[in-house]
Amino acid sequence: MAKVKLCPDVKQIEAVIGDKNVVIVVDEIEDWYDKLDSKQQKRNLSFIQHLTEVSNSKNVLLLFSLYGYNEEILGRIRRINP
Repeated sequence: MAKVKLCPDVKQIEAVIGDKNVVIVVDEIEDWYDKLDSKQQKRNLSFIQHLTEVSNSKNVLLLFSLYGYNEEILGRIRRINP
């Protein structure tokens, strides 16, 4: 497997998941995200985007608990038309 840098890409996430059925639950993501510095926020937005892309094409159920106020996070999640 390729070395994971600061944020795993779609292919790396797919390699980890393989053919398994996976459920990922992310609770209160906005509260956690708001406490990060801007560099960490950018990395984590990329990771969220990659997770949502994988969940759109693999056997992955991705659940976020949201307050609904952070447009950056909502924008990444809405890209896959949840």
